[in-house]
Amino acid sequence: MPGNASIILYLGQEKPDTPCTVPNVVGKSASEANKAITNAGLIMKVTGTTTASSGNVYAITQSLPAGTEVAAGTVVTVQFGDNSVLD
Repeated sequence: MPGNASIILYLGQEKPDTPCTVPNVVGKSASEANKAITNAGLIMKVTGTTTASSGNVYAITQSLPAGTEVAAGTVVTVQFGDNSVLD
């Protein structure tokens, strides 16, 4: 098992079987995105950078489209980057 792997453990109650709606987190900070995804009953996996000296780090993409119905506990991968860097 890789050192950066996550283990999801459900205790006490069965995993809910009601579908959850994936929120739109593009443009949100890491903490805002995590809160939205967690409140939706989902789990966020982070890629990219969540810190930068500019302070302009926001979600660039997410693995599941906003509005998609998925099972509770589904992992949504969110890529973060510094949007102050222009091409």
